[in-house]
Amino acid sequence: MVLNLTGNNLPGSVPQTFMERFKYRTLSLGENPNLCLSVSCEGKKKQKRKNKLLVPVLIAILTVTVILILISAPCNDHQQVQKEKNQREVDVYDRMWGTLMPSERAPVKAAYERASLNDSEYKLPMSVMMDAATPADINEPLTLPVDLEDDPSQNLYIYMHFAEIQKPNGSDIRELTVSLNEDDSWASSDGEPVIPYYLKSSTLHNPSSVSGGCTNLLSFVLTRTDRSTVPPIINAMEIYRVKDFSQSSTNQDDVMAVKNIESAYGLKRHWQGDPCLPWDFPWDGLQCSDRSDSPNIISLDLSYNNLTGTAPEFFADLPLLMVLNLTGNNLTGSVPQTVMERFKYRTLSLGENPNLCLSVSCEGKKKKRMKKLLDPVLIASLTVSVILILITALAVINSKFKRRKTKANYKGPKALYTLYETVVYKGPKALLSLYETMTIYKGPKALLSLYETMTIYKGPKALLSLYETMTIYKGPKALW
Repeated sequence: MVLNLTGNNLPGSVPQTFMERFKYRTLSLGENPNLCLSVSCEGKKKQKRKNKLLVPVLIAILTVTVILILISAPCNDHQQVQKEKNQREVDVYDRMWGTLMPSERAPVKAAYERASLNDSEYKLPMSVMMDAATPADINEPLTLPVDLEDDPSQNLYIYMHFAEIQKPNGSDIRELTVSLNEDDSWASSDGEPVIPYYLKSSTLHNPSSVSGGCTNLLSFVLTRTDRSTVPPIINAMEIYRVKDFSQSSTNQDDVMAVKNIESAYGLKRHWQGDPCLPWDFPWDGLQCSDRSDSPNIISLDLSYNNLTGTAPEFFADLPLLMVLNLTGNNLTGSVPQTVMERFKYRTLSLGENPNLCLSVSCEGKKKKRMKKLLDPVLIASLTVSVILILITALAVINSKFKRRKTKANYKGPKALYTLYETVVYKGPKALLSLYETMTIYKGPKALLSLYETMTIYKGPKALLSLYETMTIYKGPKALW
């Protein structure tokens, strides 16, 4: 009659049969937060489960749809920014490249890369030279306007770069002339046309600067010659503006020192031009003194640049450098004494360089360590030298002893052994036959007498001659 399930953690809903059983009885189900007491719980549960599954699916579908729209939609501005960024990254001279899009232009693109496109003194990026422009109407010239930004007096230097990036037909000829504000003599005083080379860059440059004069617009017009069968083409154009600075350039000693630092560590930074000028755009990681005559570098931050090697002494070549931050690199060895003295009362940050010794005593420890390494090497070298000298001396002594021993064999009682060596190739029996003949008929002394006669008067080779005569022609008995 009474069922008390209060204060538990029962989930789900109460079965219908259970509810009917305790319709007129006592059923306590309080304090079960996850327990549903209504008959409609099952339907709500199914709906809730269905909603939980549908929401992530809808979100995923919407996300994919948005991504596809963004990918397929034209984003010329974003693509242009990314293209310029990529071009800056591959430009060894750190030039800023943009896209000039006159309304009458027809774009042309190379089918594949070729190293000769950027193989020139101007080191043009491959991505720049692979694009070109021709007039939309092949019978019309190509006009390139340059806005002087309301300052017609400014002086500009112009460089035009050309390359034939589409393989021409056998009969095609591409020649063009370049005029500036209807002046045909700007590009060539002798009237020679520009002839682009196939997959190879060529540059047109007038060493004189140009200015607008009375107009704020420069108009460069590229026109094909009478014998040209295809329209004019241009791949890139560089424009340099002459800037007059009222400030003096950075101290040359500082410039040389920071250039040495850049070269020693192979820094990949856009360090071009003057380190401190213009004032609003110093080199990355540098701060300069605010001086009117010639600024100096007063702060250099090279932290977390993956620098390797030792800390060079030319850090001390920056006389007014007050802050040097080399934290978070992989410098080794010890800090030069000149650098430590220079920054005795300045800020020198060398943390997070695990292999860098900051103590002055590092050099002494290094020498001791080198001495410990050299001592065994020297001892080993001396030992080997002594052994070689002894071996050489023994070899010389042994050689002399053998020569003396050989000479004695021809004059001493060991002549029998020497004679044996001489005639051994005829067989040992020949020596026995000779010995028996001498000892039986003339006695043992006859052998010694024969040896002395042969070696003293006729030389040791007479023994061999005598043996050959006796054994080959007359037999061993001829001896006695």
